[in-house]
Amino acid sequence: MATIHFETLGCKLNQIEIESLAEAFSVAGFTVESGTSAAQRNQHTEKEIPLICIVNTCTVTGKAEQKARRLIRLLLRIWPEAPVLVTGCYAEVEAQTIANIDPMVRVFPGSRKNELPDLPAFILKNLDSNTKTSIVNILDAFITTEKNTSAPFRLSTDNFHFHSRASIKIQDGCNNFCAYCRIRLARGKSVSLPLDEVILRINEIEQAGWNEVILTGVNLSQYQSQDNDFADLLERILRETKAIRLRISSLYPDRIDEALIPLLENERVCPHFHLSIQSGSDRILSRMRRPYTADIVRRAAENLQRIKENPFLACDIITGFPSETDEDFMQTL
Repeated sequence: MATIHFETLGCKLNQIEIESLAEAFSVAGFTVESGTSAAQRNQHTEKEIPLICIVNTCTVTGKAEQKARRLIRLLLRIWPEAPVLVTGCYAEVEAQTIANIDPMVRVFPGSRKNELPDLPAFILKNLDSNTKTSIVNILDAFITTEKNTSAPFRLSTDNFHFHSRASIKIQDGCNNFCAYCRIRLARGKSVSLPLDEVILRINEIEQAGWNEVILTGVNLSQYQSQDNDFADLLERILRETKAIRLRISSLYPDRIDEALIPLLENERVCPHFHLSIQSGSDRILSRMRRPYTADIVRRAAENLQRIKENPFLACDIITGFPSETDEDFMQTL
């Protein structure tokens, strides 16, 4: 069966989406591979040219977009006969820019990514013997046949081909209007996987033999399933799963509150925390339209250090934000 080559850029959310799509192709009988190192290595062997290269892109920074364009060109240089299907956040907001890179590039908007699990069956149904010519036409037909499927959590799997840890997407989108970010434009408003479905999927991941799962989303602090927020979700996971360890991908500092802190103390919650901070200056945080202050950031870090022995704390910091002064920068340091 033909090979499908995958590349993913950006957040853990993109990683789980590509893992899920790779599983869909694998179940359909395709061979799946990932990584530019594999692409460059295969360039010098007689290994089969991929039927398609699929790239899941990021738009969080200009550098991320530049990296996506460079990766697309690299794949085209290695395998000029293989079309490159580009999806993800960058594909959502800059479709024409990406399409202009090369005639072999096809763009599939990130807002329609939930339709991609149907692509393996669509290819098998329409592929003829002249694969290198027909696959481009098949992709065009798939792209122009919009299914109007509203299922933002359809990309899910308990089998992971390219990563050593399991992941589950529990939230997508964001309701904030941060001055520097356009992820909300690419992924839309916040939506959450229903709580009971989260429990079901984590139990399936645990039953598949995984000892740890990463809870992923664009903004986990905005998780909301009916009246249940992220603290309620974490309490239910700890109560209704057996022993699987939980790794939280990222949280806003103001989410480290009295409801969540006792749950994070549980030994099943990994002592690895990423806080989306951006600045230690209240003036800059206000200009960024962030929903917390520098004091809340400090208290979040202190609480995490108090409840976990020697926790690993990571964060995002933006320097050089418009109007930032030396004093603002020193407050961040």
